[in-house]
Amino acid sequence: MEPEYSTKDLITAFENPKVCWFFKDLKEEQHIYRGSAFAVVSAPQDMMEPEIEGRIRENEFVSVDGTYSAKVAESLHATPAVAIKCTDGVVIILKIPDQIDGKRIEGYWYSSRNPYYPTPKPNELSEIEAQGIYHLIKEKEKECEIIYTRGDSLSRIDKTLVGSNEYHHDNWLWPEGFAEHYVLKYKVRPSKGFLAFLNWQANE
Repeated sequence: MEPEYSTKDLITAFENPKVCWFFKDLKEEQHIYRGSAFAVVSAPQDMMEPEIEGRIRENEFVSVDGTYSAKVAESLHATPAVAIKCTDGVVIILKIPDQIDGKRIEGYWYSSRNPYYPTPKPNELSEIEAQGIYHLIKEKEKECEIIYTRGDSLSRIDKTLVGSNEYHHDNWLWPEGFAEHYVLKYKVRPSKGFLAFLNWQANE
C-alpha cells in the first residue's frame, strides 16, 4: 500500500484556526500551519507502512507494536496519534483529536477526509456487554439535543448507511447509529471515557 497524501494535501486537510502544528520538511525548513499535528523533529524514513497507529508519550511517538518511533515537538501524556508518510517522503505525526467544538467525541472513524481517527474494531464485546452498553446509550439519547446534518454516513465496517445526525449531551457528542450499528451489531467497545460517562459497570 502506497502513501495517499502529499504534504500539501495534509496542510490543506488539517487547516484549523484553533490550533497550530509544526513539522520539518525534507529541506529541514520548519513550517507552521493550523491543525492537529506536531513537529517531527527526527523521523526515520524507513517507515514501511503509509499509516501507523501509536501514542505520543512525552516527546516521542511510538507505534502500537513498538517497531517505529519518532521525536515530536510537544510533550504529551500517552496521547493517541498516527504517523502518516506523505508521497514526498515526509512523515507527519498527527494527534488523534478527541474533541469537536470543545466536546468530547465518540464513534467517529477513519476516512480519507479524517485519517487521524481510529478504525472500529468489531467483536471486542460479549453479547451481554453489547446489550447493556447499547441500552445505556439509548437512555442517554432520550436526554440529548439532536443536531440534524446533511448526508448519511457510511459504516466503516460494512459500508451500509448508518445515519446523518449527532447526539449532544453535556460535554459529549456521538453520531446516529453508533449504538445500534457499532455497539450492538458489531460489538465495538466504546472508549473508557465514554463508558464512564454512561456509568457502565463491567459486571452489569
